[in-house]
Amino acid sequence: MARKDAFILQDVEFIAASGSLAIVTGSVGSGKSTLLSAIAGEMSDVSGTISRQGTFVYAPQIAWVFSGTLRENILFGESYDEPRYTRIIEACALTKDFQQFPNGDQTVVASMVAPDVWLSFLTRKLPSEQKDKTNLTIYGGLVTASFILGSIRAYIFFLVCLRSSERLHDKMVVALLKAPVLFFDSNPVGRILNRFSKDVGSMDELLPLQFLASIQLALLLLSSVIVPSATNPWVLFVTVPVTAMILYFARFYLKSSRELKRLESICRSPVFSHVSETLDGLDTIQTRGRQRDFMDKFHNYQDTHTQSFIMVTASGRWFGVRLDAIISLLIGLVVLVVVLVSQDAASAGLSLAYLIQTVTLTQYAVRKSSDVENFMTSVERVITYTKLDSEPGYQVDTLPPEHWPYEGNITFRDVSMTYYPGGPKALRNISLDIKGGSNIGVAGRTGAGKSSFVAALLRMPDPDGEILVDGIQIKNINLRAARGCISALGQTPVLFSGSLRKNLDIMKRFQDADLWRVLEDVQLKDFVQSLEGQLDYELLENGANVSVGERQLICLARVLLQQNKIIILDEPTAHVDPATEETIWRVVREKLKDSTIITIAHRLNTIRHCDKVFVFKEGGVFESGKFDT
Repeated sequence: MARKDAFILQDVEFIAASGSLAIVTGSVGSGKSTLLSAIAGEMSDVSGTISRQGTFVYAPQIAWVFSGTLRENILFGESYDEPRYTRIIEACALTKDFQQFPNGDQTVVASMVAPDVWLSFLTRKLPSEQKDKTNLTIYGGLVTASFILGSIRAYIFFLVCLRSSERLHDKMVVALLKAPVLFFDSNPVGRILNRFSKDVGSMDELLPLQFLASIQLALLLLSSVIVPSATNPWVLFVTVPVTAMILYFARFYLKSSRELKRLESICRSPVFSHVSETLDGLDTIQTRGRQRDFMDKFHNYQDTHTQSFIMVTASGRWFGVRLDAIISLLIGLVVLVVVLVSQDAASAGLSLAYLIQTVTLTQYAVRKSSDVENFMTSVERVITYTKLDSEPGYQVDTLPPEHWPYEGNITFRDVSMTYYPGGPKALRNISLDIKGGSNIGVAGRTGAGKSSFVAALLRMPDPDGEILVDGIQIKNINLRAARGCISALGQTPVLFSGSLRKNLDIMKRFQDADLWRVLEDVQLKDFVQSLEGQLDYELLENGANVSVGERQLICLARVLLQQNKIIILDEPTAHVDPATEETIWRVVREKLKDSTIITIAHRLNTIRHCDKVFVFKEGGVFESGKFDT
């Protein structure tokens, strides 16, 4: 096996007989996942052959679901056979969980007036009265001033627009980071991505251009009316009623266009969501042969979006036809008035020149104004996100004492919690004490309340009752400060796109010597030294260019660096090989012995060495004590 940000299998012979159980094991980065990907047809083979018979099912390390009902996720395109479906649900121990959902298994989971007047004035003079040098100097000065002032105007305008967009973007990020967990449960990731991609892109790139253009066109149109009216007041008797007619149609069009654009933006979000979900579950979709189902679903979403987009375009054409007819009428009437009452050929020519350009300017100006209104819906949608209700704890300004928590003692007093108002209780009257520095195990079946117990400690959301850490009730201190004293290491490692240094120390509080120390503690020092750039090595999204075991060890190093008194472990060795598992537990025992460790167990072996075990059942503590008892 060779590796340069890629995994290559060499000289592999693998045979698995029908009905047999084959186990693939090996050290971190040895190619276990690559072998399975090759069998699933997700890797390109350079030489050799891969053959298989029968159907193929792929169960990835990270569970994947798509937006739809629970039943749709389970059937995954298969026909519904109730007896068989019921047996499968019972075998997976999901019957009781489905009964707690409001809709059972049908529960959904989750876009030059001055130069022209001067030229007209010159045409009135006889050639003998004109002074070429003076005329050219004045005209050139006007053009130069127009160029300079226009450049300054554009620079200031775009600078203000971009700074405003940047501030709105930053406010939206902060608001999302402070939003309650329930918001993310009820809003698909595609909808949120749509705000940051299409809507922010419109504010950055399209809205400033359209806004500036609409202002310029409005001023040009105003000059197209003022100049002819000043030279020939009779023109007003034609332009005023026609302008009123144009404004009537424009008002009707702008109102409809704005709503159509909003509808188009709403229809775009499912497309983003579906593409994001499909990419996340691509392995499962391909191995189950459901590509056609997901393509059909994408086509349905895209067709709906295309229909709404065509309506936006058609409304523009509808208005354009009527506007052209009105402008043609205006020009005809003005020509008639100028021919009948004008005595000055230069003034008549100036009036006609300005009014003729309204043919294109008027329609263009209204369309640009419409575009501004349409793009303002993006601003509206972004502002809506900036005003999201934050978790209540962020409104608390009280900070804990310095160096708190001191020992890591945790006390729950009659704690109950629901994830949304009126929902079922995830925790029921929990009362318990955890001594600082102890190793605590939390066990129980799925839905028993293990994760809810940790969520209450992290105030996601704020529970009823009292939770004290070293005698201080955490509900009375700032939420960020309260969560900052807790480190967590879950089943799925969380890494960001960026350097390894950034992933270890995102707040830039530690020296390089500290980073190398924790990397040595988790046995990754040699690995990092072998990377190009070492601590500045760029990790891809979710750490895709390192193995799963290496990702988990990097996250463990981050926990060591934080040196917090309370550590939450959610089965951190579920997806790693035995050698990495042994390394993780050795580091936990030796380097985190002074911290309070809470381990959520999905395997009994995980909590065998805990000082005390709490067994949860139906949101309450069913029993507690030593593992052996």
